[in-house]
Amino acid sequence: NDVKEEHIGRFWHNLLREKQESELITLGNEMKHSQKEKDLLVECTALQHAKLLYATAHEAGKQSQIAQQKITNEL
Repeated sequence: NDVKEEHIGRFWHNLLREKQESELITLGNEMKHSQKEKDLLVECTALQHAKLLYATAHEAGKQSQIAQQKITNEL
């Protein structure tokens, strides 16, 4: 009877351990997915920032050309 109870105890212990391991694997996968989403958001934000800097520099260049042309025309 003690042997039977020991087997039952081990069975439940192993079942619980497998469930915990499975939950840890699932949690690990979710964390990896969340990190990938975070990395993608950071990359998208950096790209938007680069586009804004480019547009600002381009506009500044155009304004500089206009100013230089006005100065040249006035001379």
